[in-house]
Amino acid sequence: MKNIAKICDFGWSVNSPLLRDTRCGSPLYSSPEIAQKQQYDNKIDVWNIGVLAYELLFGKAPFEIRTE
Repeated sequence: MKNIAKICDFGWSVNSPLLRDTRCGSPLYSSPEIAQKQQYDNKIDVWNIGVLAYELLFGKAPFEIRTE
């Protein structure tokens, strides 16, 4: 058997051709569209995978949250 890691969370998944505007999830993983309160499609998933890959490689998130 091959060693294959699978990561999934379908808690907020939806299959829709319409643009979404739901605001949910961790701010550290939020795409620019979500942070700027714009509508988005499934392409933000690529952003989230990139953030996760960065964190797995470097042991820290690529961005920090500013508190003012």
